[in-house]
Amino acid sequence: MWDATFDALAIVDDQRCYRRVNPATEALFGASADEIIEQRIDDFTPPELRSVLYRLWSELLRCGELHGPYEMVGADGRRRMISFRALRDFGDGEHLIIARPVGSDDGSVPVSARSAANAARLTVREREILQLAADGHTTAEIARGLVLSTGTVKTHFDHIRAKLGVRDRAAAVAEGIRAGAIS
Repeated sequence: MWDATFDALAIVDDQRCYRRVNPATEALFGASADEIIEQRIDDFTPPELRSVLYRLWSELLRCGELHGPYEMVGADGRRRMISFRALRDFGDGEHLIIARPVGSDDGSVPVSARSAANAARLTVREREILQLAADGHTTAEIARGLVLSTGTVKTHFDHIRAKLGVRDRAAAVAEGIRAGAIS
């Protein structure tokens, strides 16, 4: 199954170094397994997005599971937008990352991928609140369900709208869905 799946599968260690990759990962990265192994996730992340990587890594270690959009740089230097799911402690000191390209057929970042890059900056809590909004919950219902004040939920929405570059809640939900941050 490791070699047959269409999704890119990678095992990384606690230092974010690639330890094992499948053929789909080689295709996504545009590099052979030998060229990927021992490299770090950081090496395939645009420099200006490394702080996003560090935050996401901390969230993975804290929560055990993480998913969403991510912008990567292939071996050819081209940026690609991917959708990923990560699982902490898949093995002893090893973590599983599953990824697939989003956007154009070749995986390169389309012009509209700016919203997906912005969505990658959303925190786990912001994605959770945005998903609840997409599911039709009101601000008061979200606050009750997450044991937050309505003011805190509204502040989260302010941050979400700013990060996604939209003006209202409906547009934030639409951008979140389009970018793959929520379903």
